[in-house]
Amino acid sequence: MASSSSSSSQTYDVFLSFRGQDTRRNLTGHLYSALKQSGIHVFRDDEELERGEEISPSLLQAIERSRIALVILSPDYASSRWCLDELVNIMECRRSAAQVVVPIFYNINPSDVRHQRGTYGEAMERHEQRLGGEGDRRVLRWRQALTEISNLSGFDSTADRSDVQLVDTIVKYVLEKVDAGQLFVAKHPVGIESRVQQLASKLSTKRFRKALIIGLWGMGGVGITTLIERSLINVNRNNNRLEMHDLLRNMGREIICGSPRKDPEDRSRLWFQEDVTEVLMQNTATKVIEGISLKKPHEVCEIDSKAFKAMRKLRLLQLEYVNLEGDYRHLSNKLRWLCWHGFPLKSIPDSLHQKSLVVVDFKYSNLRLVWKKPQLLPYLTILILSHSPHLRQTPDFTNLPNLEKLVLKDCPSLVLIHQSIGDLKKIILVNLKDCKCLRVLPRSIYKLKSLRTLVLSGCSLIDHLEEDIEQMESMTVLKADHTAITVIPKALARLEALKHGYVSFPGREGRAQDVFPSLIWSWMSPTNIPQSSSEEFLLSMSSLVFSVIQNGRFLGLSPFLGDLAKLQGMWEECRSQSRFNGEMARLMDALYGTNFMDLESAPSRSGEASTSFDGHDQVHNATSADFLPSLLIQMAESYKVDLLRDKILQGSSCGGWDDSNLPGDQYPDWFIYKGEGRSVIFKAPQVIGCHLKAMLLNVAYSSSMDNTRPQFFINVLIINYTKAYVKQCKGDSATFHEDAKWQSIISSIQPGDQVELILSIGPQFPVKKIVAYLIYDGSM
Repeated sequence: MASSSSSSSQTYDVFLSFRGQDTRRNLTGHLYSALKQSGIHVFRDDEELERGEEISPSLLQAIERSRIALVILSPDYASSRWCLDELVNIMECRRSAAQVVVPIFYNINPSDVRHQRGTYGEAMERHEQRLGGEGDRRVLRWRQALTEISNLSGFDSTADRSDVQLVDTIVKYVLEKVDAGQLFVAKHPVGIESRVQQLASKLSTKRFRKALIIGLWGMGGVGITTLIERSLINVNRNNNRLEMHDLLRNMGREIICGSPRKDPEDRSRLWFQEDVTEVLMQNTATKVIEGISLKKPHEVCEIDSKAFKAMRKLRLLQLEYVNLEGDYRHLSNKLRWLCWHGFPLKSIPDSLHQKSLVVVDFKYSNLRLVWKKPQLLPYLTILILSHSPHLRQTPDFTNLPNLEKLVLKDCPSLVLIHQSIGDLKKIILVNLKDCKCLRVLPRSIYKLKSLRTLVLSGCSLIDHLEEDIEQMESMTVLKADHTAITVIPKALARLEALKHGYVSFPGREGRAQDVFPSLIWSWMSPTNIPQSSSEEFLLSMSSLVFSVIQNGRFLGLSPFLGDLAKLQGMWEECRSQSRFNGEMARLMDALYGTNFMDLESAPSRSGEASTSFDGHDQVHNATSADFLPSLLIQMAESYKVDLLRDKILQGSSCGGWDDSNLPGDQYPDWFIYKGEGRSVIFKAPQVIGCHLKAMLLNVAYSSSMDNTRPQFFINVLIINYTKAYVKQCKGDSATFHEDAKWQSIISSIQPGDQVELILSIGPQFPVKKIVAYLIYDGSM
């Protein structure tokens, strides 16, 4: 199960993943307490709630917003489908968002996790039996995640290490990673928690208008100074706010009130309702007042505007359901933050000095029109007009050059967004949630290159988005659920920032990388894309690597099989061997036909000398008629690759492809497999204490080019007959091994898997032979 403690910022410091019944009362409980005491923000769910079949969006969000994921792999961890789904999402965050993932092997052998033996093997067998054929792909993802995490560096509870020592080591590690600059914490705080709770209980029974002095007595070094200071200030990274404890707030208020106590009109800030009412009703305000807060949520309060005339330094004004009678010119021209919930007028009067405003918050207002004529507000960054039932249109944004956030939630009469919205160069948020009368967005809105979040949820009359959305290059969140949108713009898949963000549409929501595959599948339907435009569409998608997973047959994909091969990468999975043997064969034929035709069309000329080539991935064989030029292709990273490459280069310079000259098997470092022509087949070996880390292909080819610098474009199909999937990757030889996809591809190959590699390096270079080296690395 997963874990929750403090709300934090844009990210939590730590997400704690664990199996509750295994570790809640021992390691997890101790670790959670120790992390909290060290000032670490931990996400942990303490509720014993019945869980659904899928991880909730809130839990998924918590995983994504955590800097570090600590995964406690206990003996019973794999028996929980919830834990396994959680682990899959954690490992995905590690790949896509560089999240730090740390395994903690608690009373379990890491090799049992890696190879799913013992309790882990039994648990996976039970899952396969319970889920049946429909769960094959889900179980495969669980197995891959377990193998992947077991190969990471982490912590191991051994017989000679107590839980206390283990917790201490983990906390030190987390503190180094977080580097939060926390206050010093006593190494062994004595009886702090219970006494703090007792003190808090006594203080909470009364409300004090005056500050109290509390004395804490005890030996130095036991944590007295720490709870006091650490409990006073907190950074809430969710909303990027600095939060203070009530005690610190009250201390500041007492300083404002002064000793001896000042009259309300002589204080710089007024917040007690009776003090504010007294000053405004009796018109006793002075120029020292800089901030006022008056909230009358259950009654409408009427104030004469002249009460503000003397407040020439007023910068902060917060009013709720207040009617201001008279001339608005009496309000200060230094106002920076104006929050007026329930603003009573139909428009903001021109007489109100607004040029210095940074924030305008007019929720629940009576506004029909924001301004009767455009206003120049050069400093305005936030405009909030939510829950204004009569507001019919937005203001003209021409003279709001620094606006960053526009929030118009639940404005049920809103029908028009001014076209000048496209002129907002610094806007990062537009929230139009539940604007139920809004039918269309101005075309200019798609010009917002800086926009990160667009919320259209609940705009039930909006039925489409334009392909121009491709211009919103910074967007990471797009919410359009509960709208009338049925056709989703294909340009979305070209937004690089959004690929790693969050999207929601009717019937689909979640991380974009999870939602996009099903969207693309729907786009592939012949009813959605005319045959004549399929090639143009696929070419426009060429930078997208995606996975199409479908229960049914490939009937809807048939017209596009030839074009699919033009994608830079793809991953196709079937849920059963029979489906793989039938339907996947059609996909394979299409891929062979377009990407591997060079083998038939290009002339074969052996006996040619290797041409010069910058870099170390081309092998220079002896210039004999019996030798072919060859190319080394690296897949994924390992320190053993360089060693093996040197041996291959040495051998090839002596005798080319002669078996006596090239390195053979070197247990347990690497294993060699040979193939004639464009493919090589192998069965992944079981190597005790090691795991597959990388592959190196030595590829012999013929060439029709003389005295030129060959340019190779590599196209590899990886067919796993055991797991019934096909993967395709393309790239140039210089950067092919750096492709992030190889990490997941290599880790998905398990001992016993029957795998075929099919290779093309360009139409001018037909592949004649392949030697594949499977490189193993690490120990149990």
